[in-house]
Amino acid sequence: MVAGSSTENTATQGGNFATRVVASHEPTLLSTAATSIQTGLAQEKPAAVNPATFPDDLAAQCGSFVTLEKEGRLRGCIGTIQAYRPLIVDVSENAYGAAFRDPRFQPVEQQELEVLSLSISVLSPMQPLSFGSEAELLDQLVPHETGLLIHDQGHRAVFLPQVWESLPEKTQFLGKLRIKARLPETHWSASFEAWQFQVAKTKSAKIAETTSDNGNGPGHSP
Repeated sequence: MVAGSSTENTATQGGNFATRVVASHEPTLLSTAATSIQTGLAQEKPAAVNPATFPDDLAAQCGSFVTLEKEGRLRGCIGTIQAYRPLIVDVSENAYGAAFRDPRFQPVEQQELEVLSLSISVLSPMQPLSFGSEAELLDQLVPHETGLLIHDQGHRAVFLPQVWESLPEKTQFLGKLRIKARLPETHWSASFEAWQFQVAKTKSAKIAETTSDNGNGPGHSP
């Protein structure tokens, strides 16, 4: 299965890993993301971070999403579903990506920093779901808690749990996810696969108020 390897990484310390990381290291995650965006504006590259200088949880392999908002509207979002690098590196790279590489938006400009806010979603390891019908799959979804990755016929797509806020019905949630995967809204086949995950999300913070030491504090490479 596509996402099965995610359960083999260091982040498999338990389902509460993501929650623990956010509770213990939220300021560091937010400042790292903000610093990477400011570094991107100055140097056209993400801030370099040395995982060895961070706590073990932040050096563990884990997926994340960084979301930017401008006056309450989405301004960029880039993330990693399959964990393959240290979380703190993932956050730095995804923050840069959200600001400058999201194909839906123009790159962030310096004058926007005063009004841009960011948040970070830390993902738990992917867990494959077992089902024999769409009804059995839907029964396993928990609105506002379950993140979902689907895959079939070479197509895949993912929704974070936050999407439940705009798509509260299970059938609608799954249907729109299939559309995102470029499949028919009611598509079903015997080869349909799905994985669930949970997310722990940081608070939303203004970029201009979040960076510390101009990105040259502990853990950041000049």
